[in-house]
Amino acid sequence: MSSARVLFLLAGFVMLSGCSGWHPTRLEPEIAPVIDAKSPVRASPKSGPSVVLWNPRVVGDSLIGEVGAPPVRTAFALHDLRRLDELGYSRVRTGVAVLTGFGVGLMLLVFYGFAHAGPS
Repeated sequence: MSSARVLFLLAGFVMLSGCSGWHPTRLEPEIAPVIDAKSPVRASPKSGPSVVLWNPRVVGDSLIGEVGAPPVRTAFALHDLRRLDELGYSRVRTGVAVLTGFGVGLMLLVFYGFAHAGPS
């Protein structure tokens, strides 16, 4: 694989990660319909580090999901959480990533043109 193709793939992965971000969610039992089991959530307990839960769901007053590989079922009481964030796409970050990608691509095309231009 050529170095240009590797660079292009790497830039694509960096831009893709720039399109998503964590968005705060309310910490109440009524959030059950809001939590999408396909999207991960980041739970920040009042004591301890933040944990990313996969396949999250709210049952009663608890947040249940899977952590790690192999997945281990984990649960938190909603009142024991300091913060809850959902992973989602950001229009602003996506716009900035696309504009940055176009700018870098245009710059590379200009450099390529200068590098391969014949003597004048």
